[in-house]
Amino acid sequence: MSGLGSFIQGAFQGYQFGEGVKDTKRRRAQQDKDSQWQDESRGRTRSVWDQQDQEFSQRQKAWEHQNAAAGRQEEEWQRADAERAFKQEAFKEAQDGFQNQMDPQGNPAARSVISDGQGPVDRQVTTAPDSEMQTVASGQQQRQDYPTPAPQPRSVAEATATMPGPNPQTEQPAAGMQPIAPAASTPPPDDGGAPSVEIAKETAPAPRSVTGGPISAAQRERGTQSFMTYYRENAAPKIEQYYLSQGDTQKADAWRKWMDAGQTKKHLKYWAGAVQAAAVGDDQGFIDGLLGAYDQIDDGYTILRDKSGLIKDDNGNITGAKVTFKDQNTGRVFSQDMSQGDIVQQGIYALSPEQMFETLYAQTTAATAARAKQQAGDQDFNRKVQLEVLKSQLSGNGMTQKDIVGKVMAEAKAIREANVIRAEPLTDDQIIAQSVANVSKTLQLTQQSFGPNGEVRTEPPPYR
Repeated sequence: MSGLGSFIQGAFQGYQFGEGVKDTKRRRAQQDKDSQWQDESRGRTRSVWDQQDQEFSQRQKAWEHQNAAAGRQEEEWQRADAERAFKQEAFKEAQDGFQNQMDPQGNPAARSVISDGQGPVDRQVTTAPDSEMQTVASGQQQRQDYPTPAPQPRSVAEATATMPGPNPQTEQPAAGMQPIAPAASTPPPDDGGAPSVEIAKETAPAPRSVTGGPISAAQRERGTQSFMTYYRENAAPKIEQYYLSQGDTQKADAWRKWMDAGQTKKHLKYWAGAVQAAAVGDDQGFIDGLLGAYDQIDDGYTILRDKSGLIKDDNGNITGAKVTFKDQNTGRVFSQDMSQGDIVQQGIYALSPEQMFETLYAQTTAATAARAKQQAGDQDFNRKVQLEVLKSQLSGNGMTQKDIVGKVMAEAKAIREANVIRAEPLTDDQIIAQSVANVSKTLQLTQQSFGPNGEVRTEPPPYR
């Protein structure tokens, strides 16, 4: 009997031990679940914190970027102000040098430009002999003896001539401000050697008279070539040096290459011809030069010369100009009337080589930046598309993941292009979601996901 009791007692003790082991396993399993839940909770909390830190960092970077952009803009404004001041000084020096070069009193060689080569020419810049000075004085005295026709308004070029600069000052003709005399009907004596005009004196408009006949083509060509040479040898290098002094070697190199381009040389020739014509009061040469300079600009418009020209009142006084344009794409023809001040502002200044370069360089730089921004945006959009396709786990129809990504990319691109005309444009996330939905529905794709035990299960795509 005692043996049976011992057996029963041992069995009971074994049962209690087994239950204890099971209870221990259950407690450990529960502890493991609690620990796993806590780890997951801490992980989610850390993820939220990390996301908040990342958003804060992005906001901070955006703020720093805005401050840096504002600083760069301020520097650009200061640089632009300094650049305009430098160019104004450079062109004043260039024009002063050109005046000295073309002044017959200081440079007898310039007489060949003014007088069409008539009379003796001394190529040395020396003081003229007494006999020559007497001849010059005699010619000037005889000019004063010639009858002066009734006063007429000055030419467009004379009344408005000014050099390019950041703030060109255009002289407004005042009552009583008339030319000294237009061309005399009979050429005065000694026209070949006497100083008949002053070329671009101090860049400011001043009353001048043309004592000889109309400007010949040879005179116009020599004056244009002389001004071009002086501009290329004096003004252009100073502009390049200014860009280098600002540390902008790329812009300096672009300026040098642009000045060497064949199209620029044509533009410079016409523009220089307009400036030289303005200096000597050659109105038609002034207009022809500006029209020729504009024709070198590829802006989609061309000037109809037979419908453009100077505007005169009933007395033959020049009051402005009419310019007729033709749209090369549509064929539309329209005209624009310009005052004397507009001709100079939009012609001499706006068509000057350095202003054309600044305009074209700014357009090129802006286009390059826009392309870079567009490419960066496209790359970011493409990454979002690929990520969404991977997250959706689309498959089926015998297609590889690469094929599916390509289909979704093409669909997203089509939706994105059509999005620009929508009254309420979709966001990138909406475009991507719609693209995945359209592709998955069209190709009857399915979505793969995994169960709690790691088993693969197939579900309809969530985008239908």
